[in-house]
Amino acid sequence: MTARLALLLALAGCGRLGFQEKPAPDDATGGDTVTVIVTSDEYLAEPAGKPIANATVLVERAAGTDRLTTDATGTARFPATGALACHVIYKGDLGWRGYTVAPPLMGRSSTIELGSRPASNPSHNITFALPDDANAASFTVRLPAHCAFPPSSGSSSVSIPYEAACERASVHAYAFALAPTGTTQPDEYIDAGMVPLINNGTANISGGYTMLPERMLQLVNLPTATDSVSAEIVQRSGVDITSLTPTPGSSVGNGTSASVRIAAAPGGNGISIRAFTITPVQYLSSSEQFAPLGVPNATTFDARDMLPMFNSLTVSDPTAVAWTGAAGGTITIVERQDGAAQWDWYLPASATVAKLPAIPADLGVPGPKPTSYAQVVRLDVPGVNGGDLLQTIDRRWSLWPHDEMLLPQAGSSAAKMFYSASLAPP
Repeated sequence: MTARLALLLALAGCGRLGFQEKPAPDDATGGDTVTVIVTSDEYLAEPAGKPIANATVLVERAAGTDRLTTDATGTARFPATGALACHVIYKGDLGWRGYTVAPPLMGRSSTIELGSRPASNPSHNITFALPDDANAASFTVRLPAHCAFPPSSGSSSVSIPYEAACERASVHAYAFALAPTGTTQPDEYIDAGMVPLINNGTANISGGYTMLPERMLQLVNLPTATDSVSAEIVQRSGVDITSLTPTPGSSVGNGTSASVRIAAAPGGNGISIRAFTITPVQYLSSSEQFAPLGVPNATTFDARDMLPMFNSLTVSDPTAVAWTGAAGGTITIVERQDGAAQWDWYLPASATVAKLPAIPADLGVPGPKPTSYAQVVRLDVPGVNGGDLLQTIDRRWSLWPHDEMLLPQAGSSAAKMFYSASLAPP
């Protein structure tokens, strides 16, 4: 921790940086009001949504910083007028959690719900008993991606872990018999229809396999600096997005256009495209788009609505994360972890840096450490602005694209870049 940061924290603890104690939540009784509701995330057997009482809320203003705490319901309210930013911090079972919301996302009268993120829990299992195919090297099944991404199997018995939240959901399933690599033999499929997901159950799929139709798809107007791209034809129904492509079509090193060979079962009404650029191993920069497929057997897709990719991510300053590139979009989301604390920022799409606030020293929060993990995400959701998404974005953004608010019928795009110290230092 730098001497300057240590001085800032010490001054904050003494009340010399303008921190003003405010009651919560009833001091904001007139005019436009911002309501902050803080709850716990889902973790192991603990459900999401437990109110977080006594979380510290710091409201930055031109004349100083107001300091509030959440009540027994996890709620704090404050006057919106003159608020420059809102920060929330508390100590949970797994360490410190912090949040920052910045204007213009934080509007005049608004509600911001922080927490209640669902956890991934693929603890349930179902086995698909598929017809044998002597010519196949492996078998797989495709289900809605938010429930499961099934592995391939060397036998026609395919065991699939799936999310507990999908228990007893009736989902459209597709079974595939995959040809040996390097042969001209086609892959085959069976449309298995609607299948209920029942834990420890077996779904017996009958019928004969049909040759998987294949075509060349030309992708144009890909993001600049695209070094590789993959594409899948999908079937979308609400939040259910099921790939009809057992092996995504891919292309390497073709700039802003690419030809990919796609074998997909009939019935696709959408397309998923992922573009990547070459970065050091500890970084990964990508752009992804889900869009309607206007013509079912289209041979060209215009990817002009994909967000540009991030060019760089800087984590050398333990108090900030900065980035370049990925212009446009609706909202910017940043998350960093340093081993002692996790902080999430919700910023305008034009933001290029996320900074930790001055934190009162009496809270006992450890000083910022070098970042162990950081990611910046920019979402482009047509027809809305960042403020429209703000109320529940904290529990929604990690679910993209499997969220109806973040994936309207017109589709949407996400640019992402992450850093992981486990792969290499910055």
